[in-house]
Amino acid sequence: MRKKIFFMRILSLWLALTAWSGAACHVEIVRGLNPFGDNYLAVRSGPGSGYYMKEALHNGDRVFVCGYNGRWKSIVYGRGCTLSYGSPSGYCRSGWAYGKYLVPAGYGGGYGGGYGSAPASGAVYTPPTPPVVAGRCTQPVRGIYYARLSEMDHYNSRGMRLDSVAAILRQDRANFYKYYRRDPDDTGCGFFASKYNRSIFERIIENSYIPPAVRNAILYDHPYIRVTVHEGYCVEIQLL
Repeated sequence: MRKKIFFMRILSLWLALTAWSGAACHVEIVRGLNPFGDNYLAVRSGPGSGYYMKEALHNGDRVFVCGYNGRWKSIVYGRGCTLSYGSPSGYCRSGWAYGKYLVPAGYGGGYGGGYGSAPASGAVYTPPTPPVVAGRCTQPVRGIYYARLSEMDHYNSRGMRLDSVAAILRQDRANFYKYYRRDPDDTGCGFFASKYNRSIFERIIENSYIPPAVRNAILYDHPYIRVTVHEGYCVEIQLL
């Protein structure tokens, strides 16, 4: 098994180097994902759906395309990733993405936040204040998930009791994606498959309206909830 994993990593690196050789990178934007489907673009270790998924991108995310293999594009991206004379520079991650959902920058309008346009390392990230009308988000949906907030979601990885709604919800997603400690009722959401999006979840919650009944249920009970994530960094939480 270890030999197979090692071979796949070497193959992935060789494919990336082959794709980049002699090619100048350029900026492209994730476009056209279905908000009512998976609503994410998988970054894979090689040019094909058979390669393992490394991370997820979303509409508006910026990447640098450095090569091609059929319909797949070799990309680099990251909070500290930039281009210098057509070559990646800084802290960059790499992978492959299906080219159908990547378009050149400037095509079809501007672009929003994401991996490429996130703040540089060390900067304080502040999501924009979302438009909220009568406690409801008004922008398009980016993802939906369901979760049972059991006792394990009320404690962090050091065993300390969490005392805020934002911290409990973030811990639930960390348990689901990072620690694989999942309740039977839990479901995934492409938006939070991204480690970066999980890292800003508390700020998103703080910028959203949470009704008192929902807040109390999350803090003092083990409710089953439906979480809807909207564009503009806004969430709605419904007790089920």
